[in-house]
Amino acid sequence: MRGLLLIPGPTPLHPRVRQALGGDAIAHTSAEFREAFLELLDMTKRLFLSSKGRPVVFSGSGTVGLEALVTSLLRPGDEVLSLEAGYFGKRFTLLARLHGARVTAVEARGGRGFSAEELRELLARQRYRAVLMTHVETSRGVESPLPELVKACKEHGVLALVDGVCSVGACEFRFDDWGVDAAVTASQKGLAGPPGATLLMLSEEAAAYIEGRRDIPSYYLDLARWLKVMEDPRIYLSTPTTHVLLAVNVALKVALGEGLETRWRRHEMQARALQRALERMGLALVAEPGFRAHTVTAFYAPGGSAGELQGFLYERMGLYLAQGMGEEKEKLLRIGHFGNIGRREIYQAVSLLGQALRAKGHGVALEEALGGLLEELAAVPEPPA
Repeated sequence: MRGLLLIPGPTPLHPRVRQALGGDAIAHTSAEFREAFLELLDMTKRLFLSSKGRPVVFSGSGTVGLEALVTSLLRPGDEVLSLEAGYFGKRFTLLARLHGARVTAVEARGGRGFSAEELRELLARQRYRAVLMTHVETSRGVESPLPELVKACKEHGVLALVDGVCSVGACEFRFDDWGVDAAVTASQKGLAGPPGATLLMLSEEAAAYIEGRRDIPSYYLDLARWLKVMEDPRIYLSTPTTHVLLAVNVALKVALGEGLETRWRRHEMQARALQRALERMGLALVAEPGFRAHTVTAFYAPGGSAGELQGFLYERMGLYLAQGMGEEKEKLLRIGHFGNIGRREIYQAVSLLGQALRAKGHGVALEEALGGLLEELAAVPEPPA
């Protein structure tokens, strides 16, 4: 059964991206693929808004990209601070610990992210080599003020390593201007491409450090090897997922063609409209005001039965939402609203969710929610046609 897919990735594909996935097989050593890959690297720099940084794109999930960061930029024994706002922040901590870093993990309170003041207090207590931070915590719909957090890192001479998997391509992200040292995203989120590619950006200093290392304990996750491939894609390190990377090339053209600032504004406007509609229906959002993400919204399932409601929505309504993660699996439902998701899908999601809640015996102010939502969505730009 296919229906309306509104999860935090994968997200619906643009017709041009689907067409790229359906083409004939292509040799990874061909001039055609090399040209498309070099174009992809150039667009990755534009995506991150970096003229100075070094892009790295290779086959794998966002998780692979994050593990490559900690493997290549951290050594065993390095003191690292990890800001955890949910499940994926905890996993960033785990990746660093698995590779030998001495991680001090700090957990955010409730539905909050971290403020720059909180980070400065933490950095004043101890000397760290790096701070791990998640721009948008996918598990809870929490967005932290990344520019201010990175600025605090720069004041203390600490590397800012960013999980941008659920933000880049849909939320404002200025790699050079903000002074980010390294950041990772994935193809199936804000870019609205197929799963299977990780896109990284490294500052000049981070890239130089990696290229100077001779002790990175991995083959595939060694970014020094991948940096050489980025200079000459004909170098064989591992067979790339050619169809995925060609499709990501097209997804980037669609995203950049919309204009990054227009894209950021569209995501913010439709996120705020959706979140207000959910609250008007009487649902409790997980993220507190000031920390609500532009790409994913989490809310508490009435009655604490997220799995039952998720199944009902899909089987009866054709709407696929995501459950919470880890210990919060049965407490939360999450709506992904990025990429090619637009006004029509947002309105349908609220309508179907309200109908499902009523069918399950929950009194919700659906008409009030839809009336306000329709008015707010009228001002939201449409996704690229």
